[in-house]
Parts: sequence; C-alpha cells; structure tokens
Amino acid sequence: MTAANDPIRRNQGEWNEIHAVMRVLAEGRIATLRVTDKGVIPTNGSVMVDSLRTGRSGDILDYKLERDEKGAPTRLIILAEDGTELESYSHETVQNDFNDFNEALGQTKAVSAFAVPGAEELFERYRFGSGKSPSSLKQDCELVLIAPDGISEERRGFSIKSFTGKNPTIFNASNSTELLIRLAGGKGKEAIEKIKAIQPPEKKDKAQGRTKTAGGKRNWIVERVDALFDLHAFTTEVSVPKLEFSKNLALLDSNMAVVIARLMLYGRSSAVSSGSLREALELLIMDDPLGLGTKYARTYYSFRVRHFLRAAALGMTAAQRWDGNEDAEGGMLIVDSTRNLFCLLAGKKEFEQYLLATTYFDTPSTNRYENYACVTQDEEEGLYWFHMNLQIRERNPFQSSKGAGGCADGIIDTKRGTTKDGHTAQTGQSNYEVLLVRQQLIPLID
Repeated sequence: MTAANDPIRRNQGEWNEIHAVMRVLAEGRIATLRVTDKGVIPTNGSVMVDSLRTGRSGDILDYKLERDEKGAPTRLIILAEDGTELESYSHETVQNDFNDFNEALGQTKAVSAFAVPGAEELFERYRFGSGKSPSSLKQDCELVLIAPDGISEERRGFSIKSFTGKNPTIFNASNSTELLIRLAGGKGKEAIEKIKAIQPPEKKDKAQGRTKTAGGKRNWIVERVDALFDLHAFTTEVSVPKLEFSKNLALLDSNMAVVIARLMLYGRSSAVSSGSLREALELLIMDDPLGLGTKYARTYYSFRVRHFLRAAALGMTAAQRWDGNEDAEGGMLIVDSTRNLFCLLAGKKEFEQYLLATTYFDTPSTNRYENYACVTQDEEEGLYWFHMNLQIRERNPFQSSKGAGGCADGIIDTKRGTTKDGHTAQTGQSNYEVLLVRQQLIPLID
C-alpha cells in the first residue's frame, strides 16, 4: 500500500471521530451511559455492535463484525452499499491497528490541525477517504446494535461528540445562523452610540498586519447586550436572512425565531452564568415575550426549546433544508477526556434533559462575522437591527461539582460573582432578578 505524499492533518475533534470508529471496530461493543439531573454517569454495562456504516470515503460503506458462537468478534468485513465485499481483516489485525493508532494519537499534544504517524496507511486500509463525515449530515456514523436477546436491531444514526479538547458544538455558527433583532423605535441612534462606546480589547497581529480581538476576562459581547437591555431596545421582531434556516425554524414553530433570538440574548447577557441555556430558558419563561400568560408560558417555552435542542443535535442545520427527520435518531457517542468511548442511550425525555443541562451559548469568531453584536440601519425602511450568529456548545457532561461557590457543568447556580468567561452577576441578587430589573418586569430589590 502506498500512502499519500502529504500527511493527513486534522483537528482534535476530527481525529477523535476516527478514533471512536476504530474503537468500535476493534472492540465490537460500547460502554453505556445514563442521564441524571447532574449530567451522565456510566452504567457499567455495554451494547454489542453488529455493524457500522459511514460515508467518510464519499461512498457508503458497511463495516460488518463477524462473531463466534460466544459473541466474540472474529473478523471485520468491509462491504459496499450493494453488499459487495471489499476488504476483510482478522479481529487481531483490527485490534493491533487500533492500538497503534491510539498510541500515536496519544503522543500528540497539538490543539489545531496536526498529523498522526501512520494515519495515511490506516485511512487507506479501512477506506476512510478524507476521514471526515459529510458536513450536510448530523450523524457521524450509523450503527446496528445487538439486542440482549441476540437479535440485530434496526440501523440508527449517531453523532460523535468529543470532550478531549474544546467543547463540541451541537449548532455551529456560520453566515447561515445569523439572527437580526429589531430595535425599538427611537432607540436606534442611542443604541449605536452605546455599542461604539463598548469596544473589544485588541492586539496587533504583526504577521498579518491587522487588528484582532484579544482574549481577557472582560466580555464586551455581554456588555453590549446588557447595554441594550438597559436601554429597553429589543423588540420581538426577528429577521432570519438565510431562507433555509428561516424555514427550518418555522417547521418547528411559527414563533421559533423569536423564541431562539430572545433566548440567545438572555444567554449572552450577564444575568446568565456562562451562557447556560437552562438559565436562559427560565428567564424566557418569566419574561414571556409572546404574552402567553403564566398558565401556558412554562409549558410552551420549555417544549419549544427542548424540541429545538433535540432537532439541532440530531438532524437540523442552518444551511440545509430540513424535512423534520432526525438523522442521528440513535443518539450520541461520547468521547471523554481520556478518549474512552460511551454510548448515550436515552429516551426522548432523558435526551432533552441531557441537552438542556449541558448546552450553552458561545461566541463565534468576531473576526469572521463583522456585524456580530453590532447595530445596523436598514436604509430603505430606516429600521435598526442588532446582529447575532447562533452558536451552541455542549459542556463536559462528566465533570463533577466544583464545590461551594463553584459551578458544575450543567448545574444552575443563580447567585455568583464573575464567571469564568467574563459574565457578571450581582452577588446576593439572583441572575433572573438582575435581567428582569433591566426590563422593568420587577422592582429593584435593595
């Protein structure tokens, strides 16, 4: 076999997807997790895998695991979509290949794109092609699991989420995820002045000869959102420029764009700890921007936000027309910080609970989206709009509580000072009260 001349370079998450696929092929089973109100915990059990399907080579391929009478894997057969056998390897060979790849990957410490020794031969042998799953698909692979009675189940799609590096996205920012929130009449010019007064800390990138946003504890995005809340500038009119994203949101609910835009504004304000969707949802219910009334608000907003999260995790993207099907209906394969692989098998209610507990709003690259967190004016109608790009990540579901004064991932703590990503809240006053005071929904509490 002849490897490609140029080494294959991938980021940490992409390598971990290949690692997860190879682990399934080498071990033939996946440890399982169950959902709790604080995240996930191992069940000390596992599920057996009959076959794995992927389209990483550009063609649909099935990786079939043959087993002996006791259920132990003996051989891996790679099949074309029409059932034609392409390759066949002994279980020992697959295990050795996985162990070599695991060792080589474990010796790399890079965060950005990097090469792994021996990857070219591995990709060629197992027909992984580019190693990337198609960007139009939510599922990273499809699995046929073996039920406890030994019967193979129906093939189901799974997404792979890795927590070895940066937290993975369930809804990645792009030009397609832009949401525009109209500002109230008479507030536009004042809003622009407030935005201009809150500028990001900057540093000079000498290599590029341009200015880039620098890191730091101060979160200028949060400061801008807070300033417009203080101005009572936000309305419930939302524009979604990307037609596909607009239609996808409308398929979930006719008011979904308003719900998600307002939820995101709460999530990028100082009233919510580290962008928590669960805290933002509580604010959404209390504020009730659609005027549903206390009798219906909790049921409606909770149902819609949970449905959106499930759709975002399992099937819907912003750039592609969505038909309502959840491609990754099987759930998630989760890679922990030490590259152990787990299968999250949960019912609809438990899966939504997991997503709500672990997801948070994140700020995309402000160098890539020049209008992000800015106010622009529509020259034709004279309306003012605040620009945001939706990005949602998952926190590490394995992380435990940090003790008093800390915050476990996915756990709400409504009274705190400055959070790790620069959000601030008034100590002694709940996050909910802080934002509701800004909106004059409750009186100021001394």
